[in-house]
Amino acid sequence: MVSHLDRKIHIVFICSGNLFRSPVAEGFARNFGEDKLKVKSCGTIAQEGEPPAENAITIMNEYGIDISNQRSQPISPQVLSWADWIICMEKAHIDYIRVYFPEFISKTRLLLPGKDVEDPYASDFEKQKETVRIIKNGVEKLVQSIT
Repeated sequence: MVSHLDRKIHIVFICSGNLFRSPVAEGFARNFGEDKLKVKSCGTIAQEGEPPAENAITIMNEYGIDISNQRSQPISPQVLSWADWIICMEKAHIDYIRVYFPEFISKTRLLLPGKDVEDPYASDFEKQKETVRIIKNGVEKLVQSIT
């Protein structure tokens, strides 16, 4: 999907609010594929300019990854057209793209094939840590498969 061999692969991660799952995935993808990837994230119901959830920042710091400067953004045709791959956290996000942005569905997939990454935003800290671990493993496999 990359048009030139020297160009980095563009990935956009999508969740709902762009406050926990997709910023975490963006952070891991930047870390794992820093020399091969350009990464963004957005959300289907995101407000513009919000920082990631405090617990997401804290947990990612435990991995040595700082996501505190990331800011939320709503899904848009500009972001989707920029991406070579659109990676969603839930089937509902793929359905959203299918309905509102069908021209981009061919480059859209779930982070975990056949399985949703549940939204941990309102969950307890241990559930949030487990979700971050799940996202880390999914992003690591994704980066290995496309780079």
